[in-house]
Amino acid sequence: MFIVGCYILTNQRVSLNMGDARGQGTTRQKVSLVEQVKFMRENGRDEELARMKASLSTSRPVEAMTRQTEEKIYKATENVSKSIFMLAHEPSIGLNRIMEHVGNSVPRFAEKKYALKQDIERLQGTVFDATFSLETLKGIGAASGRFQSMSDILTETTRELESSSSATKLAERKP
Repeated sequence: MFIVGCYILTNQRVSLNMGDARGQGTTRQKVSLVEQVKFMRENGRDEELARMKASLSTSRPVEAMTRQTEEKIYKATENVSKSIFMLAHEPSIGLNRIMEHVGNSVPRFAEKKYALKQDIERLQGTVFDATFSLETLKGIGAASGRFQSMSDILTETTRELESSSSATKLAERKP
């Protein structure tokens, strides 16, 4: 058996793909870095161990990693994992905030829309009344000539009635 590949997971366990060169008998195990180093030493994988040491950016050798070091690495990667998780789920957090905002704002907007609708109806009624009154006043202004002619006719008729009434009174007195 030999190590085909490895990668560090967020919980500070390493996933090892173990199998032969053809990929047969491949199993996946999660082991700590210390366990991985032990496995490499026991199976004579010194070259792979050297490559792994070179790939790690620590100043201390891998075999010197203690439980305390593993805990520090775990905490650091846990924080990174949390940050990545938050970034990955940020759109859902944003949508949740939008949903809360809409839930709080919609009732106020509905009330304002209802009040605005009532105001518009009252305004339309007032505009109708004002328009009707203006048309009536314009009609009265256009009819003022007719009113004047009716007034003249009434005055003339009144005079004629008075004169005919006086003539009848005179005629009654003459006999």
